[in-house]
Amino acid sequence: MIKPYILTAVVFLITAPYSANAVSDGSDLAAQVRKCALLQDDAKRIGCYDLIGDSLLKSADPIKPSEHVVSAKANTDLPDTLGGGKFDTSTKETKTSRGKITSCKKTRDNRWFFFFESGQVWKQTDRRQRFFKDCDFYANLTEDGFGYKMTLEGKKSKIRVKRVR
Repeated sequence: MIKPYILTAVVFLITAPYSANAVSDGSDLAAQVRKCALLQDDAKRIGCYDLIGDSLLKSADPIKPSEHVVSAKANTDLPDTLGGGKFDTSTKETKTSRGKITSCKKTRDNRWFFFFESGQVWKQTDRRQRFFKDCDFYANLTEDGFGYKMTLEGKKSKIRVKRVR
């Protein structure tokens, strides 16, 4: 529940520029606001404030926004310093390497180790279950901002991996 004195202050501050204008019954605006503030019943008090607001809207000129609001322009360019400093916006080359997987082994947690012809060993880091009948295929390893993704040739799906050896 809004306290009467807070509501009175808000209404007064909003309607102060129009207090010189006469409202529909010809009485002073400040006196009407005081009269509303003295009402004990919440519904009657809010209704009283609504009547004052309605009479102001009918009798006053349309409210014009301040010059500050009118002259404000939407800035479509975000500054480089927004969010903690200048960020590198240059395009980075993605590094992709191709290698032949000669064997693979499933772990107890249903992830895979991939053994490359070059002797490197890569482990699956995502939790998606995969099934391989035979592990004799080529794969492309691509570095991204979070690590490496492996794409098996002829397949669309990507496997997140990290190098073990």
